[in-house]
Amino acid sequence: MLVHKLRAIPRPAYIFGFANFVIATGAFVFPFMALMLSQKLGFSATATGLIVYGVFSAQFPGQMLGGWLTDKFGPKPVYITALSIEAIITFTTGFFAESVALIGFLFFISLAHGTMVPAMQAWQADFSTPKNRKLVYAVSYYGWNVGYAFGPAIGGLLFADYFRFMFWGDATTTLIAIIIVALFLPARFDRSGDDEIEKEKSVEGSVWRYLLTRPSLLLFTLCMIGINLVYGQITVALPLQMDAFFGEDGAKLYGWLLMANGIAVLVFTPILARLTNNNRTLSNLILAGMLYAVGFGLIGISNHFMLLLICATIYTAGEVLSVTNTNAHIANESPRNMRGRLAGSVGLAIGFGFGAAPALSGWYIDQFGLAALWPSAGALALISALGLYLLRQRQPD
Repeated sequence: MLVHKLRAIPRPAYIFGFANFVIATGAFVFPFMALMLSQKLGFSATATGLIVYGVFSAQFPGQMLGGWLTDKFGPKPVYITALSIEAIITFTTGFFAESVALIGFLFFISLAHGTMVPAMQAWQADFSTPKNRKLVYAVSYYGWNVGYAFGPAIGGLLFADYFRFMFWGDATTTLIAIIIVALFLPARFDRSGDDEIEKEKSVEGSVWRYLLTRPSLLLFTLCMIGINLVYGQITVALPLQMDAFFGEDGAKLYGWLLMANGIAVLVFTPILARLTNNNRTLSNLILAGMLYAVGFGLIGISNHFMLLLICATIYTAGEVLSVTNTNAHIANESPRNMRGRLAGSVGLAIGFGFGAAPALSGWYIDQFGLAALWPSAGALALISALGLYLLRQRQPD
């Protein structure tokens, strides 16, 4: 029974889930970044895409740095420090939000956030095992989306008349989450039993040498780049499509669509956790790719808000499977002494798909139009799912 499984999940998972809920309730900035640049600062689709790509690219060196720091100093100090810096910069940005300086501030917010990510993933891997790891990540992700069901909707209301408060509110909720984590989560967990798990035993050498001995992990990374490139359309192409469909109401309806995305996660996460918990992570990720192919592939012909809600419901199911199983798969393949660096390096490569999406989609839209983008995204999701299927076929049962 799912209830028994949830009771067996370690207490720190619920603390992370609640902290993520608090952060996401104030997630006003990044969901509206494309609209900030296009509507507030007047950039074209291509320029907006390139800037958003540059901002998300800042997470790449952040993740590399965060992974190295995590393995050296432990996840808790890295997590708290990086998230504190992110909150301070976000609050300061509110005073410069309607100037071109906004671009530079967004870059450093993204850098700090990227530094936090491998620390959080390694920390969660420390108090979980391969048997409960998918559920641990699901609880953390669930908390994020409970808050995300409300945050973007509130941001959509603030966008027009209270623009600066989007930054100040975002920073405040982040600081509250930092206090929760600092007070209630220990820095280290007793995971001596990891030595009984072959893949989690400590190994000698560099993380790059380890990756060269694991071609399956490299192929997995390549496929997930493709899947995340498709999901990245939510940052630029989707709000631009909303603007094309609904004009001045586009920003408000985009906020409501993101809220629907968060609500769908609340419904799907426990159901999918129960239905897919016994599946291999790769099997769940294949299904995620297929759901992305349908959900994103049909957006271009969904010129009614209810049709877009259906598309969002479909790709949200894929999102739930993708996020929880990607992190679990990486953790399951990581030696204990390389968790931070592998979370950073593999996460960096996979994140390239999401980070490159704004620039690629902005260019694609200017060259071929929005209508051509969505079937192309669906095809890429199917190709990536096929690659994961071939990888799954090579796995021993």
